[in-house]
Amino acid sequence: MVREGILPHDKDGAYIEQESKIIINKLITSEERRRFTLYHELVHHLVRMDDDLYSYLHDAYSKTSDFDRVIELVCNLGSAELILPREIVRNLVDQKGLSLSLLPELCESRLVSGPAALIQLVQNAPNQCYGVVCERGNSKDIGDANQEAFVPNSISNVLYILYAIWSPSVQYQLARYTQIPSNHMLSTSVDSQKITKGLDRIPFRSGKEWQVPCEVFVFRNKAYGLFHVTQPPNIQQPRLF
Repeated sequence: MVREGILPHDKDGAYIEQESKIIINKLITSEERRRFTLYHELVHHLVRMDDDLYSYLHDAYSKTSDFDRVIELVCNLGSAELILPREIVRNLVDQKGLSLSLLPELCESRLVSGPAALIQLVQNAPNQCYGVVCERGNSKDIGDANQEAFVPNSISNVLYILYAIWSPSVQYQLARYTQIPSNHMLSTSVDSQKITKGLDRIPFRSGKEWQVPCEVFVFRNKAYGLFHVTQPPNIQQPRLF
């Protein structure tokens, strides 16, 4: 069963396991966002119904916070795949190269949200990379002591990571709600109408100093970042996988 309802402002949807019910926040007006949320919650249901998969994930991530984080990641990946199949993304990347400039084409031709398109770009990238979607507001983890390295002077209207995605083979992960410093390229490029390219840190919550080639693109009022751990191959070069 799927229905609309009132949810906290930071929750687009919810899956009520006991009733096998999906609730979509009625305050969401974007059709693309509603679709992504619906499929996200549907994957929650599918994962919970698969006893073997659920038990495997629970055993592999015994800490509640780790388990919850992995479940959310799986649901984001599943939602993006259902909305935007990987074959479409891979073909486009092979033709034009990996870049945030592909976001408008993917979103407008397939009626998908920006985060869903970014997830598929990163998951199907021919190189190792990280992707982030950032927006301004009050970060949900504002009181987290681990945020020190990435907390700007003012905590009002800060730029923070709303969604994060990374290649399956990278060693480290990014934390959602990490705040972006005012001198980071993600912050300094938010008023640009074009893709900005340069060298900057991958926005780890720890503040780890790891600078890589990156690009920033402001799309639909959110700042998208793509950080290349390894360089994308030339589009003339065939994929090895």
